[in-house]
Amino acid sequence: IHRHERMGADQCTLMMGFNPFYRHLQSRGIKTAIITRNSLEIADRSLKKFDLVFERVLSRDCAPAKPSPEGVFQLLKAWEISEQDALFIGDSLQDLQTAQNAKLPFALIEGPNSHHLQAQADYVFSDYHKLGQILGLSQ
Repeated sequence: IHRHERMGADQCTLMMGFNPFYRHLQSRGIKTAIITRNSLEIADRSLKKFDLVFERVLSRDCAPAKPSPEGVFQLLKAWEISEQDALFIGDSLQDLQTAQNAKLPFALIEGPNSHHLQAQADYVFSDYHKLGQILGLSQ
C-alpha cells in the first residue's frame, strides 16, 4: 500500500485555481487543514512537492480514517471553532460522509467519480476560483 500511495503522491497535480485560493486563505488568516486516508509520510511528500503548508495534517496515523469525524472534531476543538465556522472540501463519498458525520457544510469538487454526490453537497465547484466566488471570497 505504501508503494501505491507514493506513486499517487508523485503523480498528483493541483486542481485549477487552487494556488490563488490557498494563498488568499493564508493572507486572510483562515486556518487550513488536510484530513487524509494516506500515511503522514505520503501527505508530507505531496505537500512538499507543491510547497504547501497547512496548519494541521491529519492522516490515518493521527486519527481514525474517514468517514470517522474524529479528525474534524480534533481540529474544531484545537482551533476553538464551531461546525458553522468550518467547511469540509472533498471529492469522494468518504469526504461527504465525514462532513455529514461531523455536521459540517460540504463543498464537492466536481469530477468524473463525484457526479452522484452533487445533490447531497452544500456547494459544488469545478475549480477553486469558482469556489472562491461561491463563498464570497474576493481573490
